[in-house]
Amino acid sequence: ILSVFPDIIEKTRHNEEGLELLFKITNDINHTNEKKNAKMEKIFSQKTPVVTYILIALCVIMFIVSGGGYNTQKLILFGANVGALVKAGEYYRLITCMFLHAGIMHILLNMYSLFVIGPRVEDFFGKWKYILIYLLSGISASLLSVGLNGNVVSVGASGAIFGLFGALIYFGYSYRGYIGTMVRSQ
Repeated sequence: ILSVFPDIIEKTRHNEEGLELLFKITNDINHTNEKKNAKMEKIFSQKTPVVTYILIALCVIMFIVSGGGYNTQKLILFGANVGALVKAGEYYRLITCMFLHAGIMHILLNMYSLFVIGPRVEDFFGKWKYILIYLLSGISASLLSVGLNGNVVSVGASGAIFGLFGALIYFGYSYRGYIGTMVRSQ
């Protein structure tokens, strides 16, 4: 061991002995745990999901303005994703289609999913990263739709919501040790 760690004796030497050493080590461990707990409490504390509420409001407003999403021509007029139009240079459709929905069940299920998943992702990642995850996931889904379903009219926030769900899975995996301890303690 000394050949691999030649200064281990100096680094592990303490001026205290016996109970004094035990108390010092215990205090050091407690101090480290308090720092970690403060960091985790900041991450896991419940905050108001402002961005989620704004996204839901935008989708509901666009649903109402577009006439409930039952008229395909009106959806196209408001920015639905149509492969031919996107390929013709109307790239804004890759974003606008995320805020349009085709029918009452479509918007209800998407907004419920966003209401359940969105606040967690917004809490864990912060507002700006949340917006970035939402938009990049939605744009990626729109591009995939254009690539796979060239002439189909597509609308909805499902791709963006699946991206949020993926981010939530990543977060759970990254903090699995702390989350497991937190769940067991409750």
